[in-house]
Amino acid sequence: MDNQRLLVTSEYIPPKNDQQGLCIALTIFILFVIFWYHALFQINLMDIEHRSPWWDIIGTFLILEFLYTGLFITCHDAMHGAIIYQHRKLNNAIGKLCITAYAWFDYQRLYEKHWRHHNHTGIVDCDPDYHDGQRISLFFWYFKFMWGYSSLIQLIKVGLWGNFLIEDDFVLPVQKLTKEELREELKVFQSSNTSSHALLANDNDDDTGELEFRTRQPINRSVCCYQSSFSFKNSSCLIL
Repeated sequence: MDNQRLLVTSEYIPPKNDQQGLCIALTIFILFVIFWYHALFQINLMDIEHRSPWWDIIGTFLILEFLYTGLFITCHDAMHGAIIYQHRKLNNAIGKLCITAYAWFDYQRLYEKHWRHHNHTGIVDCDPDYHDGQRISLFFWYFKFMWGYSSLIQLIKVGLWGNFLIEDDFVLPVQKLTKEELREELKVFQSSNTSSHALLANDNDDDTGELEFRTRQPINRSVCCYQSSFSFKNSSCLIL
Protein backbone atom coordinates (compact mmCIF):
# COMPACT_ATOMS: atom_id res chain seq x y z
CA MET A 1 0.00 0.00 0.00
CA ASP A 2 3.00 2.31 -0.44
CA ASN A 3 1.51 4.07 -3.44
CA GLN A 4 -2.08 3.73 -2.42
CA ARG A 5 -4.23 6.06 -0.44
CA LEU A 6 -6.96 4.81 1.81
CA LEU A 7 -10.18 6.52 0.83
CA VAL A 8 -12.81 6.83 3.49
CA THR A 9 -16.17 7.96 2.26
CA SER A 10 -19.27 8.69 4.24
CA GLU A 11 -22.61 10.15 3.39
CA TYR A 12 -23.42 13.44 5.04
CA ILE A 13 -26.71 13.30 6.90
CA PRO A 14 -28.15 16.79 7.47
CA PRO A 15 -29.80 17.54 10.82
CA LYS A 16 -33.52 16.97 11.13
CA ASN A 17 -33.99 20.58 12.24
CA ASP A 18 -31.90 23.71 12.65
CA GLN A 19 -32.78 24.53 16.24
CA GLN A 20 -29.60 23.16 17.79
CA GLY A 21 -27.23 24.97 15.43
CA LEU A 22 -29.16 28.22 15.77
CA CYS A 23 -29.24 28.01 19.59
CA ILE A 24 -25.50 27.31 19.84
CA ALA A 25 -24.60 30.15 17.46
CA LEU A 26 -26.82 32.68 19.23
CA THR A 27 -25.58 31.57 22.65
CA ILE A 28 -21.97 32.17 21.62
CA PHE A 29 -22.77 35.58 20.14
CA ILE A 30 -24.89 36.77 23.09
CA LEU A 31 -22.29 35.65 25.63
CA PHE A 32 -19.62 37.45 23.61
CA VAL A 33 -21.62 40.69 23.67
CA ILE A 34 -22.21 40.41 27.43
CA PHE A 35 -18.56 39.81 28.33
CA TRP A 36 -17.32 42.34 25.77
CA TYR A 37 -19.56 44.97 27.35
CA HIS A 38 -18.38 43.95 30.82
CA ALA A 39 -14.72 44.20 29.79
CA LEU A 40 -15.12 47.58 28.12
CA PHE A 41 -17.51 49.42 30.43
CA GLN A 42 -17.52 47.68 33.81
CA ILE A 43 -13.99 46.47 34.51
CA ASN A 44 -11.94 49.26 36.08
CA LEU A 45 -8.18 49.32 35.47
CA MET A 46 -7.47 53.03 35.89
CA ASP A 47 -8.54 53.82 39.44
CA ILE A 48 -6.22 52.05 41.88
CA GLU A 49 -8.57 52.53 44.81
CA HIS A 50 -11.53 50.97 43.01
CA ARG A 51 -9.72 48.64 40.62
CA SER A 52 -11.58 45.49 39.64
CA PRO A 53 -10.39 42.27 41.34
CA TRP A 54 -7.70 40.29 39.53
CA TRP A 55 -9.93 37.24 39.10
CA ASP A 56 -12.52 39.36 37.28
CA ILE A 57 -9.91 40.82 34.92
CA ILE A 58 -8.15 37.54 34.12
CA GLY A 59 -11.37 35.52 34.02
CA THR A 60 -13.04 37.94 31.62
CA PHE A 61 -9.96 37.93 29.38
CA LEU A 62 -9.88 34.12 29.20
CA ILE A 63 -13.62 33.86 28.59
CA LEU A 64 -13.42 36.43 25.79
CA GLU A 65 -10.55 34.50 24.18
CA PHE A 66 -12.75 31.40 24.21
CA LEU A 67 -15.74 33.29 22.80
CA TYR A 68 -13.64 34.97 20.09
CA THR A 69 -12.61 31.49 18.97
CA GLY A 70 -16.26 30.49 19.08
CA LEU A 71 -17.19 33.39 16.80
CA PHE A 72 -14.64 32.32 14.19
CA ILE A 73 -15.65 28.65 14.38
CA THR A 74 -19.30 29.63 14.01
CA CYS A 75 -18.42 31.63 10.90
CA HIS A 76 -16.42 28.68 9.54
CA ASP A 77 -19.34 26.30 10.07
CA ALA A 78 -21.69 28.82 8.44
CA MET A 79 -19.47 28.84 5.34
CA HIS A 80 -20.06 25.08 5.19
CA GLY A 81 -23.79 25.58 5.64
CA ALA A 82 -23.77 23.68 8.93
CA ILE A 83 -25.39 26.24 11.24
CA ILE A 84 -28.82 26.42 9.63
CA TYR A 85 -28.83 23.81 6.90
CA GLN A 86 -32.34 24.38 5.61
CA HIS A 87 -32.21 28.19 5.46
CA ARG A 88 -29.03 29.26 3.69
CA LYS A 89 -29.68 33.02 3.81
CA LEU A 90 -30.16 32.98 7.58
CA ASN A 91 -27.15 30.67 7.89
CA ASN A 92 -24.95 33.15 5.99
CA ALA A 93 -26.38 36.09 7.95
CA ILE A 94 -25.28 34.48 11.22
CA GLY A 95 -21.85 33.78 9.76
CA LYS A 96 -21.53 37.39 8.64
CA LEU A 97 -22.65 38.66 12.05
CA CYS A 98 -20.08 36.54 13.89
CA ILE A 99 -17.13 37.38 11.64
CA THR A 100 -18.02 41.08 11.80
CA ALA A 101 -17.95 40.96 15.60
CA TYR A 102 -14.69 39.00 15.41
CA ALA A 103 -12.68 41.52 13.38
CA TRP A 104 -14.84 43.14 10.70
CA PHE A 105 -13.82 40.58 8.07
CA ASP A 106 -15.73 40.42 4.78
CA TYR A 107 -17.81 37.23 4.98
CA GLN A 108 -18.13 36.86 1.20
CA ARG A 109 -14.38 37.24 0.74
CA LEU A 110 -13.71 34.59 3.38
CA TYR A 111 -16.36 32.33 1.86
CA GLU A 112 -14.81 32.38 -1.61
CA LYS A 113 -11.24 31.91 -0.40
CA HIS A 114 -12.16 29.18 2.05
CA TRP A 115 -13.80 27.11 -0.67
CA ARG A 116 -10.78 27.67 -2.90
CA HIS A 117 -8.76 26.18 -0.06
CA HIS A 118 -10.98 23.09 0.04
CA ASN A 119 -11.08 22.67 -3.73
CA HIS A 120 -7.31 23.11 -4.22
CA THR A 121 -5.82 21.99 -0.90
CA GLY A 122 -2.03 22.14 -0.82
CA ILE A 123 -1.63 23.45 -4.39
CA VAL A 124 0.73 26.41 -4.77
CA ASP A 125 -0.92 29.57 -6.15
CA CYS A 126 -4.35 27.94 -5.88
CA ASP A 127 -4.77 27.27 -2.18
CA PRO A 128 -4.95 30.64 -0.34
CA ASP A 129 -4.03 28.89 2.92
CA TYR A 130 -0.85 27.37 1.45
CA HIS A 131 2.61 28.92 1.12
CA ASP A 132 3.80 30.40 -2.17
CA GLY A 133 6.26 27.59 -2.85
CA GLN A 134 9.31 29.78 -2.28
CA ARG A 135 9.14 31.30 1.19
CA ILE A 136 7.86 28.64 3.54
CA SER A 137 8.88 30.14 6.88
CA LEU A 138 6.18 30.61 9.48
CA PHE A 139 6.48 34.41 9.41
CA PHE A 140 6.04 34.79 5.66
CA TRP A 141 3.28 32.17 5.56
CA TYR A 142 1.31 33.88 8.33
CA PHE A 143 1.71 37.31 6.73
CA LYS A 144 0.55 35.96 3.35
CA PHE A 145 -2.34 34.13 5.00
CA MET A 146 -3.63 37.15 6.94
CA TRP A 147 -3.07 39.60 4.10
CA GLY A 148 -4.98 37.36 1.72
CA TYR A 149 -8.06 37.29 3.94
CA SER A 150 -7.90 40.94 4.97
CA SER A 151 -8.94 43.92 2.89
CA LEU A 152 -8.46 47.67 2.93
CA ILE A 153 -12.12 48.22 3.79
CA GLN A 154 -11.83 45.85 6.75
CA LEU A 155 -8.76 47.66 8.08
CA ILE A 156 -10.54 51.02 7.75
CA LYS A 157 -13.54 49.64 9.66
CA VAL A 158 -11.27 48.35 12.44
CA GLY A 159 -9.55 51.74 12.67
CA LEU A 160 -12.82 53.69 12.77
CA TRP A 161 -14.34 51.33 15.34
CA GLY A 162 -11.26 51.55 17.55
CA ASN A 163 -11.23 55.34 17.29
CA PHE A 164 -14.91 55.45 18.21
CA LEU A 165 -14.35 53.32 21.31
CA ILE A 166 -11.52 55.47 22.67
CA GLU A 167 -13.28 58.80 22.12
CA ASP A 168 -13.28 60.88 25.31
CA ASP A 169 -17.05 61.20 25.27
CA PHE A 170 -17.52 57.44 25.01
CA VAL A 171 -15.03 55.72 27.28
CA LEU A 172 -13.44 57.89 29.95
CA PRO A 173 -10.67 56.81 32.30
CA VAL A 174 -11.65 57.42 35.92
CA GLN A 175 -9.55 60.14 37.52
CA LYS A 176 -9.59 61.09 41.18
CA LEU A 177 -10.49 64.76 41.54
CA THR A 178 -11.15 66.94 44.53
CA LYS A 179 -14.61 68.41 44.90
CA GLU A 180 -13.37 71.82 43.75
CA GLU A 181 -11.59 70.34 40.72
CA LEU A 182 -14.72 68.41 39.83
CA ARG A 183 -16.82 71.58 40.01
CA GLU A 184 -14.44 73.31 37.61
CA GLU A 185 -14.45 70.33 35.24
CA LEU A 186 -18.23 70.30 35.18
CA LYS A 187 -18.37 74.03 34.47
CA VAL A 188 -16.04 73.63 31.50
CA PHE A 189 -18.03 70.64 30.28
CA GLN A 190 -21.31 72.55 30.56
CA SER A 191 -19.96 75.61 28.76
CA SER A 192 -18.87 73.50 25.77
CA ASN A 193 -22.05 71.39 25.66
CA THR A 194 -24.83 73.90 26.24
CA SER A 195 -27.17 72.34 23.70
CA SER A 196 -27.43 68.88 25.25
CA HIS A 197 -26.42 69.28 28.90
CA ALA A 198 -27.46 71.37 31.87
CA LEU A 199 -25.40 72.27 34.92
CA LEU A 200 -27.12 73.59 38.00
CA ALA A 201 -24.65 74.65 40.65
CA ASN A 202 -24.40 76.40 43.96
CA ASP A 203 -20.97 77.98 43.76
CA ASN A 204 -20.58 78.52 47.49
CA ASP A 205 -17.16 77.55 48.73
CA ASP A 206 -18.51 75.79 51.79
CA ASP A 207 -19.16 72.06 51.74
CA THR A 208 -22.88 72.53 52.22
CA GLY A 209 -23.23 73.55 48.60
CA GLU A 210 -24.78 71.03 46.26
CA LEU A 211 -23.77 70.51 42.65
CA GLU A 212 -26.12 68.80 40.25
CA PHE A 213 -24.90 67.48 36.92
CA ARG A 214 -27.33 66.20 34.31
CA THR A 215 -26.22 64.47 31.16
CA ARG A 216 -27.62 62.21 28.47
CA GLN A 217 -24.48 60.06 28.56
CA PRO A 218 -24.68 57.44 31.35
CA ILE A 219 -20.93 56.79 31.18
CA ASN A 220 -20.16 60.41 32.09
CA ARG A 221 -22.71 60.36 34.90
CA SER A 222 -21.25 57.17 36.33
CA VAL A 223 -17.73 58.62 36.21
CA CYS A 224 -18.62 61.80 38.05
CA CYS A 225 -20.62 59.90 40.64
CA TYR A 226 -17.80 57.45 41.11
CA GLN A 227 -15.49 60.05 42.58
CA SER A 228 -17.45 61.74 45.34
CA SER A 229 -20.34 61.31 47.71
CA PHE A 230 -23.38 61.15 45.52
CA SER A 231 -27.04 60.35 45.18
CA PHE A 232 -29.44 60.04 42.27
CA LYS A 233 -32.41 62.32 41.80
CA ASN A 234 -34.53 62.37 38.65
CA SER A 235 -31.79 60.56 36.68
CA SER A 236 -29.26 63.21 37.72
CA CYS A 237 -25.97 63.01 39.53
CA LEU A 238 -25.75 64.98 42.74
CA ILE A 239 -22.25 65.83 43.98
CA LEU A 240 -22.69 66.45 47.69
